[in-house]
Amino acid sequence: MKTVIVTGATSYLGLALASGLVEEEVTVHVLQRTDSDVGRLEERVPAAKIHHHDGTQQSLNEVFEEARPDTIFHLAGKYVRNEMPEDISELVAANITFGSQLLEAARHSTVKSFINTGTYYQFAQNEGTAINFYAAAKQAYADILSYYVDLNVFNAVSLIIFDVYGPGDWRPKLFPSLAAAQKNGTIIPMVTKSMPFYPVYIADVVTCFIQAARLLENNPAALNGRKFAVRENQTTTAEEIVAAFEKLGDKEITIEWGAWPEPHWSVEMLWRGETLPGWQIQYNLNDGIRLSIE
Repeated sequence: MKTVIVTGATSYLGLALASGLVEEEVTVHVLQRTDSDVGRLEERVPAAKIHHHDGTQQSLNEVFEEARPDTIFHLAGKYVRNEMPEDISELVAANITFGSQLLEAARHSTVKSFINTGTYYQFAQNEGTAINFYAAAKQAYADILSYYVDLNVFNAVSLIIFDVYGPGDWRPKLFPSLAAAQKNGTIIPMVTKSMPFYPVYIADVVTCFIQAARLLENNPAALNGRKFAVRENQTTTAEEIVAAFEKLGDKEITIEWGAWPEPHWSVEMLWRGETLPGWQIQYNLNDGIRLSIE
């Protein structure tokens, strides 16, 4: 792996991955859509080569011709918490159309390895049902990826993301929300105390992506066409996460338990999946929270 394209490089995970790849002395190319803010990327990963993509297949093909990547990390996508009918076209465009254009460009280029990013929301009832339209679109894309894998022009693996957290997270997610509530003394609404999570510290997730690319390059038969969960081995409840924050931050957090509605899907049937061979968590929950709040 010498030259890569990272999509979704302006996201929290994409930014960390691009930075980690540069540290590994990999040449990193990223795609910029018209409405993308690359400020954080330019500041944190100045070595990344930014290419404008106007949404057309031709534009994407030209990027591939110039970059000549051997590996693609596909993290780009669109998520809407409360989906409305008017969101459907954008969800399809971001999660299916763009990714399909990416596969077509890769098919006719120098690409040998393709690392896709999925979500456990695709598998609410173990292997059965997507949680929402976003997850259904991601699963539809996984089927399209399978078609390209069968063409035998490159090898591919999907990494299924669970709960990613770490320092500098600007997203409205559980961990930064708890950190903000602890700092500001605000009340935070929560799910039930027993709601399970599989939190993984950002550095461990980046390691998983890079290891997947290396394994796919060196032993494709073990990974090609498969999916792996990027998750902690043990379930962590919402109550345990809050308790860890309170202990490490030395300050109580005011929680309104049960303010968030229970999910309509069965928590007991949540897909857990096999993790990537050889990948292990290096940062436990206490380590990760400590680094996040510091």
